[in-house]
Amino acid sequence: MTRAGGIRFAVAALLLPATFALAEQPAKRPPPAAPPATGTVATSRIQVLEALLQSEQENTRRLKDALATTTDKVSQLETELEGERNARRESEAAALRDHSEVTRLARFAMTDGRIAAARSAAAHLIAAISVLEDAGHGTALEKRTDSVREDCRDLLAALQLETWQTAQPHNAAEPADVPTELGAASGTRIPEMVLLAERCGRLRPDATELTCVRHLAVSRYAVTFDEYDAYAQATGRPLPPDNGWGRGRRPVINVSFPEAVAYADWLRARTGQPVRLPTEAEWIIAAGGSGRNYPWGNDLGIDRANCRWCGSPWDGSRTAPVGSFPPNDTGVFEIVGNVWQWTCSDVAAAASSDAAKCATSAGSRRIVKGGSWFNGPAELDIDARQFVAPTQAMPTLGIRLVLQGD
Repeated sequence: MTRAGGIRFAVAALLLPATFALAEQPAKRPPPAAPPATGTVATSRIQVLEALLQSEQENTRRLKDALATTTDKVSQLETELEGERNARRESEAAALRDHSEVTRLARFAMTDGRIAAARSAAAHLIAAISVLEDAGHGTALEKRTDSVREDCRDLLAALQLETWQTAQPHNAAEPADVPTELGAASGTRIPEMVLLAERCGRLRPDATELTCVRHLAVSRYAVTFDEYDAYAQATGRPLPPDNGWGRGRRPVINVSFPEAVAYADWLRARTGQPVRLPTEAEWIIAAGGSGRNYPWGNDLGIDRANCRWCGSPWDGSRTAPVGSFPPNDTGVFEIVGNVWQWTCSDVAAAASSDAAKCATSAGSRRIVKGGSWFNGPAELDIDARQFVAPTQAMPTLGIRLVLQGD
């Protein structure tokens, strides 16, 4: 071994134990960091909460802005809708005025023709009476004379009714005053009437005989709020509610049977005319008679009446002004649809098939006819009926009157 190698070996021998000792000692770790102070943590949490609060405030502001915008749009739509409603009311009123004027002119034209024909017929009847008087006497002569007198009575009733209805031009919304020579009180009005001088019909589909009415006048329209309100104000009675649909030319509703009878009695006392509620038989004949579904035929059609699914603007929602639909062949408007109508017949009359008389029992259920804006087409059938307690007053039930001549 060389001298240099021996020196290196000696140095390594001296250093080796120290190296192993160092290797056996664990490595020293840095001391842990000190925890943050309590005040620093609270400040951080407050900052987070403030950020959340600011975000919620911003969202609230946006919602308020959106709500204000929506409210403005709703107000605008309500204004537009009210404008459309007003325009529709004006359109309905204008159409009603036009219809009333056309009806009035047509009625005058028919009246002129009827009066001319009646005068001619009266002349022939007078001549016939003279011939009969000159011919002698006997049973045959008496029968023929009675027949002639009955015809004269029919003509007189027709002329009398047409004369007081058309003596002065008037709007259909304001029926003509009953003349004082017929016993009317000054200023009192009765509903406009249609004369059924002689009309026959079946009361049920299976009826084998015809029932006839003579010298009967039926109100052309259902009694309106205008007409009933005049009575209520004159007698101090409460005005029936209109359900927010309007009064005027709409049919009066929410009137019980005793109230309807009291209205007819008041008219009879004021005018001297035998005004009353119709029997079921009179109503059926005025509607056209049994044997067909509706006054105009067996098919419902579209916009022929006011009922649910009838195709009118008022279907299933409210009443329509009277005169909104075409009349039937007797000249009566809305005898089906719009409102049911009280009759003076009751359950007992229906059970006994005696619908030609007014019931005398005060508490028995009354027959109502015609269906309403709320009912389906089946209830508009001429043969359909319902039985209603006399105390009931409903927004689907109104009044139609008749005037019985001698």
